[in-house]
Amino acid sequence: LYVLTADLAQLSNLNKFASLYPDRFINTGIAEQNMVGIASGLAMEGSCVFATTYSSFIAVRSLEHVRQHISHLKLNVKLIGTAAGVVAARSGVAHWATEDVAFMRSLPNMRIICPSDCDQAYQVAYYAASTSEPMYIRLSGTPNCPMIYDENYVFDPDKIGILREGSDVAILASGLTVSEA
Repeated sequence: LYVLTADLAQLSNLNKFASLYPDRFINTGIAEQNMVGIASGLAMEGSCVFATTYSSFIAVRSLEHVRQHISHLKLNVKLIGTAAGVVAARSGVAHWATEDVAFMRSLPNMRIICPSDCDQAYQVAYYAASTSEPMYIRLSGTPNCPMIYDENYVFDPDKIGILREGSDVAILASGLTVSEA
């Protein structure tokens, strides 16, 4: 297992992993396309790779590299896009990721998962490490986002989670918006 980041070790809370496993952690600097290339090479050598940066950079700026090197080749790379949606709005439009799901959905072999709270994100990470399929994990929340699921929740990648039954309307949501929905 390798973890790569494009200069977001502290913001992604990866410093602990980096200190425990320095030979398994690579900070590529602000070079998202290169990070995708490095992740692809490590996956081609048999590793499971998690690569993380802002959603807008991994799903938009690096899209061609993700398409050519990860999705078409079905590589074991888990792309983690942080600050999805307009969570990073203060940083300007370059950091907005409102099209990222559409872009990733257009790629073959790419599974997309948008965790709704921290516990679900934790379970998604374990699931991601157990599969060899390419994956885009879209994180739209913050470390203090509302908890949605209770302690009995078990993530199932093939099912839609139903939080409340009703008879008048169906409300669909993903990521941070689930708490509002």
